[in-house]
Amino acid sequence: MRIMLAALADYAAVTDHGKLVIAGVFDAIRVSQVPIRHPMMALAMRIHADPGEGSTHQVTVRLVDPDGQEVLPELKADVQFKEHGPGEGGDVQIVMHAPGVVFKQLGPHAFDVFIDGVHVQSLSLWIRLSADAPPPGSAPS
Repeated sequence: MRIMLAALADYAAVTDHGKLVIAGVFDAIRVSQVPIRHPMMALAMRIHADPGEGSTHQVTVRLVDPDGQEVLPELKADVQFKEHGPGEGGDVQIVMHAPGVVFKQLGPHAFDVFIDGVHVQSLSLWIRLSADAPPPGSAPS
């Protein structure tokens, strides 16, 4: 099982034809103060399962602050991998939306990704103080 692509973005979707669309990729949010509410973000992933790994898996995502405390309740999804053909394994594309996340601390946060309970990747998200950040209530990324 491998995460082939993972990104935080302002917008992400999977089209009717199975294409993953990602816009506004970022790894930091510049803020004028904390706490701050970020209006919307999306975690987009493409995951590959090798032959024999099965077609149904549970993906869990946790957003944690610099102290390791959960910022959001964990997001869970049971996903079905689309197999390509004999001996090729399968892929799934996932978009998880996180509207209105409140960040209470500056510093490194992480989206920790687990597949069937096993940690497979972390995506860093920095919350940084910036004098030229948008005022509270506007889109701060």
